[in-house]
Amino acid sequence: MQTNDPNQNQQTQPKEPKNQKTLIYILITLIILSLGASGFLFYQNQQLKQQLFRIKKPSLIASSPKPTQKPTPSIAPPIPTGTSEKEPEASEGWSIYTQKKIVDYFNAFKLYYPKAWKLETSSSDNPKTSQITLRKQDSIISILQGPGSMASCLYPEDPNLDGMYARHGDYKEIIKKNGIIWRIALPENYDLNKPNYIVCQKKPGEDFFTGSTSVGFFTALIPNEDSQTLNEVYEMLEKIEIIE
Repeated sequence: MQTNDPNQNQQTQPKEPKNQKTLIYILITLIILSLGASGFLFYQNQQLKQQLFRIKKPSLIASSPKPTQKPTPSIAPPIPTGTSEKEPEASEGWSIYTQKKIVDYFNAFKLYYPKAWKLETSSSDNPKTSQITLRKQDSIISILQGPGSMASCLYPEDPNLDGMYARHGDYKEIIKKNGIIWRIALPENYDLNKPNYIVCQKKPGEDFFTGSTSVGFFTALIPNEDSQTLNEVYEMLEKIEIIE
């Protein structure tokens, strides 16, 4: 008959190594520390983001341009009739008249003229015409927008042409904007008592001058061919502004 010896059973059961338990405790501790460190780092990262946001936000507001108040423009005194800010020379001894566009084949324009000349205007609806007349003593300038002769203008250097043309003598040439050329001259056979100067025009691409300009039919009656009055006419032609 066998008897159970408790001491004998304890000796036969295998024992866990002590080192293995220690290793398990260490691993558990490391895992806990790792999780704690990760949580701490996450918390610190969120705190840092909030701090950066608080720093950037006011800087963005500060950098936003504030609406600037526009200075109140000073009101210039009214310009007297017949003067122009763009043409200071017109304010002393010169007046200005603006012709509106009323005929399709003529332009609107600004006319600068000496104050010694008196300006008159007239118009008609049938046919549609507009006329400016300038007078100084016996001298008369006419600018007519309406029906008229479209004959070619020939000068001493030009050969004869087929069709309608009028020959002129020596001329004064004036260059306008966009390559337009004006020539003012007396007709070849003019009335000595009524020397009536004619202004002809040539546009870029055209071969000959015609008796119609962009501002109308321009003529200038200058008795005795007065040089001072003629020079005023030249200056008026140079100052005319063609409005496109």
